[in-house]
Amino acid sequence: PDCSLVDALHKENKSGQANWFLSWAWSYSLDVVCNALARWWDSHAAVVASEACPTGSVYLWWCFFVNNQFRMLEDGITQDTDSLLKVFAEPLQRAGKVLMCMDNFQNCTYTSRIWCIYEIFSAVRRNIPVTLIIPQLELEQEMETLTEMV
Repeated sequence: PDCSLVDALHKENKSGQANWFLSWAWSYSLDVVCNALARWWDSHAAVVASEACPTGSVYLWWCFFVNNQFRMLEDGITQDTDSLLKVFAEPLQRAGKVLMCMDNFQNCTYTSRIWCIYEIFSAVRRNIPVTLIIPQLELEQEMETLTEMV
């Protein structure tokens, strides 16, 4: 009871050490993030395959699944900045790569959220590679906008 989703997966031996950190905005719909991840996975698998090596396992550190949101809120304990930074900075460092999920290019929610900016700042400061991912639908709409501007 009162565990994170990944705790349940770990018990069933369905999880592993995260090798990608997902940076996203809480206000995104699950569809936006899943679509962006699916697009990334297709291109990631193609790149890895073209290098004649196996795709390998991909384990995401996604705060929604890893942090026990109920316990964090239920305890009613105010978290200081250092504690919150530890919750995110350590997994970021261990994962070693970041997926930066944007909902769109114009009026992007991601760039309006200070915590999202902080995660990318932390990655860049640690020389951790950042890969931008965006849903297909949003990418198509952005391309139409760019075409109309030309």
